[in-house]
Amino acid sequence: MRIGTVILLLSLLPVALYATANTGATLTITLEGGKPGEGKFVVGLFDAEDNWLKDVKRETRVPVDADGKAVVSFADLPAGTFAISTYQDRNENGKIDTFMGIPREPYAFSNGARSMFGPAKFRDAAFEFGNQDQDLEILFP
Repeated sequence: MRIGTVILLLSLLPVALYATANTGATLTITLEGGKPGEGKFVVGLFDAEDNWLKDVKRETRVPVDADGKAVVSFADLPAGTFAISTYQDRNENGKIDTFMGIPREPYAFSNGARSMFGPAKFRDAAFEFGNQDQDLEILFP
């Protein structure tokens, strides 16, 4: 009976080691082109078209440096399809300011996605994230 238990535990060891080693990778995003030294970049990570710009999977805020740049990271991400929406909250009021529905603060999307009217579509901003660390650059127009 004891030998059977030991064999069972040893057979489960590779599964346990694989599960702990496969916790996800890190996505590092370099943001450039913001208004220098004003407020914070708000970066939202979305994982599906049906929750695009509604239900953020992860969000972070980072100060904009004197060059209008910042770097943010999302650690332990599983592989999948993601899209980034970001804006510069220059007055740090926690929302993107608009006038008649038109954003008054700088904004951008992954892949440089744009739209003539309204925000970019998820499919235009989407990118594949694998099991390895990945770097992305987003330029504010």
